[in-house]
Amino acid sequence: MTILGTHFKMGKEHTGTTVHILYDDTTIMFFGAQGTEIITHPRPPQGTTYVGNGKPSGVAADPRGTRAKRTIYPQLKNRNSKPSNELSTKP
Repeated sequence: MTILGTHFKMGKEHTGTTVHILYDDTTIMFFGAQGTEIITHPRPPQGTTYVGNGKPSGVAADPRGTRAKRTIYPQLKNRNSKPSNELSTKP
């Protein structure tokens, strides 16, 4: 979410949820819909465009590569294999 010109990464678990934000000259606080504190950040210097959530992303988030593959490719035929001795059914 973006507040005061800075994008704060909240994490996928907060996608589609209501988040309340309180801020002053030194701090920005994020709260869930029930009033539970999600995270508090010191207010970043003016001109800061992005503040991460401290969690890894990409391969660092899933080093075993267990994410579901989006595309299944057909197996390639082995070009180096010799032709098999198949019998023809034609006279």
